[in-house]
Amino acid sequence: VKEAPALTARAEATLVTPDGGRERLRRSLMAEHRLTITVDGEPFAETVCTRNLMRQLVLGRLCTAGRIASAADVLSLHFSENEDRAEVRLLPGASCGEARHFEDRSVWRSGDIFRLAAYLRESMPLHDETLGTHGCLLMHRGEILCCCEDMGRSNALDKAVGEALMRSLPLNECVLYTPGRVSAEIARKAFTAGARVLASRTLPTLEAVALAKSLGMTLIGRAWEEQFEVYALPETAGEALL
Repeated sequence: VKEAPALTARAEATLVTPDGGRERLRRSLMAEHRLTITVDGEPFAETVCTRNLMRQLVLGRLCTAGRIASAADVLSLHFSENEDRAEVRLLPGASCGEARHFEDRSVWRSGDIFRLAAYLRESMPLHDETLGTHGCLLMHRGEILCCCEDMGRSNALDKAVGEALMRSLPLNECVLYTPGRVSAEIARKAFTAGARVLASRTLPTLEAVALAKSLGMTLIGRAWEEQFEVYALPETAGEALL
């Protein structure tokens, strides 16, 4: 049985306080993993990531970049022995493209957002250990399916998208929830993958709000257990959702 890679390691540090105090301690730190992805023999992406959910990461990155619409578009996906290279071959003509239309079929209510916020606190073991990861929750029609952790905010989103693809779930029926800031880049990645509902525990940027409105996305910020703020909501969604 292949041994699972170490995602964290202990490191020594010196704690310094304003009164001149010094204390030796040991902390768990995240281990960086470099991944190079090629598609049909051509360079596609390089990233520094957390070495877990690697297949989800690659599939999600392809989807949020507009190269695939589903896992069925991937003819093969092979990793090198230490998973520092991923070689992907796509079916001829496979591409969802940013212009591809995904009708919003998400079904959610305000209670789902509150449940996502509460669930997050219990679903990020790597963050609990290191305080050094981002996460992304995947919900499908009211059911929370997983939380994907990574040291990179974009990688965590990609992993959640990849999980949806591996489960053959249309992203336009899902809700994505992240504890990190939503930039225009993050909103665009989610939209390209097909997601139409994106929620965050923190605030979006002005550009993310403008983009979400122009694309017809639902964008929610400061989504906590007791409240959330809606920054973009398509007219077709209606206030009944809230």
